[in-house]
Parts: sequence; structure tokens; C-alpha cells
Amino acid sequence: MFESAVNKLTAWYVAALLIIVVLFSLPVFGFASNRLDRATMRQGEILRGGPDSHFDNQPPPNIYLQSREDVVRQERTELLRQILSVDTVIVIVGAVASYYFAKRTLKPIQEAHEAQSRFTADASHELRTPLAVMQTEIEVALRNKDAQKKELRETLASNLEEIARLRVLSDQLLTLTKVDTDALRHESFSLSKATNKRLTELEKQYGIAITNNIKPNITFVGDEHLLMEVVTILVSNAVQYSDKKPKVVVGLTKDRNSIYLSVGDEGVGIKPEEIETIFDRFYRGSNGTSQKSGHGLGLALAKEIATKSCGELTAESEVGVGSVFTLTLIKA
Repeated sequence: MFESAVNKLTAWYVAALLIIVVLFSLPVFGFASNRLDRATMRQGEILRGGPDSHFDNQPPPNIYLQSREDVVRQERTELLRQILSVDTVIVIVGAVASYYFAKRTLKPIQEAHEAQSRFTADASHELRTPLAVMQTEIEVALRNKDAQKKELRETLASNLEEIARLRVLSDQLLTLTKVDTDALRHESFSLSKATNKRLTELEKQYGIAITNNIKPNITFVGDEHLLMEVVTILVSNAVQYSDKKPKVVVGLTKDRNSIYLSVGDEGVGIKPEEIETIFDRFYRGSNGTSQKSGHGLGLALAKEIATKSCGELTAESEVGVGSVFTLTLIKA
């Protein structure tokens, strides 16, 4: 499909080039022919008795006039041949260049289409998996006529976990769509206060104490809701990928030009070869198969929010030691 679109766009480019070449060549040929005719007429006047005539006011021989007309005809033919040759070269070079520029023009569209296809396939898979688990558990429970109350409660509890995963996935998909399509709000707010408030909520949610190294009175112009979503994602990842009791450290500092929000942990860490790919949508690292892992959308969403906020999200990690994610924001 992409190659067909490239060929069609190339054909349109070449057609436009042909029209331009024809519209340019016709006036050039007409102008050159008129100049040639005028030069021939002046020459004839001279031959017929002008002040520089070599025939002493006697008409030039017919054979001379015929020869002159043949030369003019040959010159006009040669001019037309040269114009057509140049036009042919222009069209050939233009066709090659048109194909190249058509591929360059459509490449972002192709990449977006492929990314959308992968995203749709991955999202469908992530949605189908918990639904299949729920369906299987419910069918087994219904077939078991002797199921005890405890077993039924376990089935319902498992279904609730899957529903929670689906809710998180749907929320992340909606937020990702919002970031992709909508303009972010740019309002001045206290990043220090907003981060402290979100950390308090996360401590209650996960039942842990987060080490707080947030400097006061740091403000930023951006989308408060989405930036707090980044904090939530980074802290949640730190908790999920910790083998033992999570130890999370959150810092917020600034210098003359930038603001730095960091989230560190003492979790399982990330392999060096995975550092660049952990921000891809639906990518999960070596620990992504654990039950505590998410859908592989969180870091992709955080990266997208950072980019749209004119910032950058980076990661440093060592396997078995822990990871530090740093969100760098440029101050307005």
C-alpha cells in the first residue's frame, strides 16, 4: 500500500513537472524562433540592397536564398531538438527526485500507520488477556456445582484484580490518546506542593514511606495533572519492581535553567540493553512477566508527557542495585 501511494504521488509530481516544462519550453522555442526569423529578415534586406550589400542592388541568386532558408530550417530543427533533449533530461532527473521526495514525504505517514497498527494489536492483546482469564475462572466456577463459598470468593477476588488491571489499562490508553491529540495546558503552579500532595496519596495507596527530598517553592508552567501522572507512574514502577519492601526516594531540585524531578529505588534494576527500549509502548523488560508488572504503557506515557512538556525523561539503572528515573524540565 505504501509503495502504491509513493508511485501515485510520484506520478503527480512528474505530471506537474511536465506541465511546467511544456509551459516554459514553448515560449522559449517561440522566442528563439522569432529571433532567428528576424535575423534572417535583416540578412535578406541587406542582400537585397542595403548599404552593406555585396550584390550592388541586384537581387541575390535564388540558390543563395534557398540555401539560407535551408540553414534557417536546420537551425530551427536543431533548436527544437536541443530543447526536447534538455526537457527529457529534466523530466528524467525530476522523476527520480520525485520518487525520492515522495518516499520522504510519505515516510512519516507510513511510520505512524505502522505504529498505530502495532499499538492496536498490542492493545487488543492486553485487553483480551484479562478478559480470557476472567471468562475461564467464571466458567470453571459455574461448572463446579460443589463449589464452596471460599472458592467462589477467591474467583470473585481474582476477577476484581483483572478488572482493576483493565481499568488501569483503559485509563492509560485514554491519557495516552489525550497526550497524542490534545494540547497540554500551560498554567503556572507549585510543582513542590503538587508533588508533595501526590506522594502523600501514593504512600497511603502502597502503604510505604517515601523518602522526600523535595525542595520548596519550585514552580513550573505546564499541565499539572499530566506531570503528576508522571510522578505516579515512576513511583508505581519503583514499587512494582522491588523484590522486597520498596525503598523509594523522590527528589525535586532546580538550577538556573532546569528543574529536575527524580525517582529512585533499590529494586531489581534494568539490564543495560533494555534502557533504550523500556520507553516503547507495551514493552516490558525481563521482569515484565511477573504478576506485579503492568501493561508496558506507563513509561511510554511518562516519556510522551515529558516530551510534550518540553522536557526529557531518562533512566539510569544497575541490575540488582536499583534504578533512577529523572524528569528534566526547562524553566519558562
